[in-house]
Amino acid sequence: MPTAEYNTSDYLKTNEEITEYLNAALEENDPKLFLTALNNVIEATKKITQINQENKLLEKSDIGGLLKVFRQLGIKLNCGV
Repeated sequence: MPTAEYNTSDYLKTNEEITEYLNAALEENDPKLFLTALNNVIEATKKITQINQENKLLEKSDIGGLLKVFRQLGIKLNCGV
């Protein structure tokens, strides 16, 4: 029986799921994990082309661009502090 490759971005379908996913990644306090999660979100939303062209976010690692991405996606993060 063939198996399908697991792709996290296939399961991120709502802003609530995306927000919970990113908050969980943020709680791990691991920048690499958070960037992986962010890439999964970008893939899931299919907005990477427009956002990346506007901000060049991934190449610059620009926090202002990152916050703009979150605003465009309607994502609100909390740091649990």
